[in-house]
Amino acid sequence: MPAILYGNLLVIVFNMGAGLLANVNSGYLVRFLGWISPLHYEMELLMRRLLDGRNKLFNHEVLTFLGYEYGTNTCYYILIGMFVGSTLLGWLTIVLRART
Repeated sequence: MPAILYGNLLVIVFNMGAGLLANVNSGYLVRFLGWISPLHYEMELLMRRLLDGRNKLFNHEVLTFLGYEYGTNTCYYILIGMFVGSTLLGWLTIVLRART
């Protein structure tokens, strides 16, 4: 039961870092949560896809206001890095726990 509660808390923190609960430009803590939150990069990719084909000035204003300024390729590279890093960390944890 505590694992479910910790998981829910982690999802809330990641949502805040993605800009769903607080604006990413509002402070240092929320900005830091945006850097470590994979949802931030996923939401940027989603917003860029939704705004594709619209007025460039409008796109720039919306993306800047929401704090989505990394770009498509950077978001993909960061998400792939987070996936590989978390997979390796989980694998290493399982291997070290199996030895004891």
